[in-house]
Amino acid sequence: MADETTRFPPPPGGWPAGVDPQALAPALVWQSLDPQYIYDIAANRFLVVNPAFDRLLGFEPGEVVASGTAARAIVAEEDWPDIAARQAQWQIHRDEQYEFRVRRKDGEVRTVAASVHRMGVGDRPLSLGVLHDITRRKRLEAQLHAEVEVHRRQTLEAYQANVRIFQLTENIRAAYDATQVLAHCVTVEELLAGAISVLSDPAGLDYRAAAVYLAAEGGLRLRQGTEDPRFPERLDPASGNPLAEAYVHPAEPLTRIEGRMKAVVLRGRIETLGLLAVGEHPDESVRPWRENILLTLARILGLMLENLQLY
Repeated sequence: MADETTRFPPPPGGWPAGVDPQALAPALVWQSLDPQYIYDIAANRFLVVNPAFDRLLGFEPGEVVASGTAARAIVAEEDWPDIAARQAQWQIHRDEQYEFRVRRKDGEVRTVAASVHRMGVGDRPLSLGVLHDITRRKRLEAQLHAEVEVHRRQTLEAYQANVRIFQLTENIRAAYDATQVLAHCVTVEELLAGAISVLSDPAGLDYRAAAVYLAAEGGLRLRQGTEDPRFPERLDPASGNPLAEAYVHPAEPLTRIEGRMKAVVLRGRIETLGLLAVGEHPDESVRPWRENILLTLARILGLMLENLQLY
């Protein structure tokens, strides 16, 4: 082994008389507070370990060597395939630093950082290593990571809350603007035209299509709407048309129809008056706040229609 190790270089002026640095090397290892070992890779046993190594693993002094303990007995099962691969390729991986988990004699698992030098002595491959117990550091890192994740979630929740507040503000503003547009209408046609404008205008709710049907002659008749083949002039309740079904058997608070369409029944204080239908753009993202405004607009439109028809 001495042929493959580097001897201690002498200090300036040489070694003091009677001091053999090579003879002191074992004492340096033995007294170290860091666990150190020499492992016979071929025989799968520890040849030398210092007291710090025994203490780390919970063994009595000298027990690891005396019992012929193999590395696999102390390496955590999950990490053993990696350690075995490193040992098998010792001629390639001569000097390494890596981390793995060890299992103490009492079953406790600890994480260690290893600094390893592998060498051949005669025909024997040996592994010389120093371990550092980093269990506490790993726990602190995990705790810090968990705290960072909590703060990240809290920040995200705060951001989402701000978005919801903004959307609510926009809901209130848009609902108010729509009400103001409709409030000045004096005829049914003017009211319906105003509603379609609010629904389809890019500066308004920006629906791709919008239509208002009013009850007439046992069915529904299209009174106002944008150009769209999905809006027939008349809806017969028994026709099976999805819009007619939304009127006869409405879902609450609105009916969703295949093809990104939605329908809301128009109700006054006294009776059901008709149906409000809208179609979304094919690839637009979901905007829940707009649905809330649609429902508000449908309620306002129903009440205003009833007032105009009554008076």
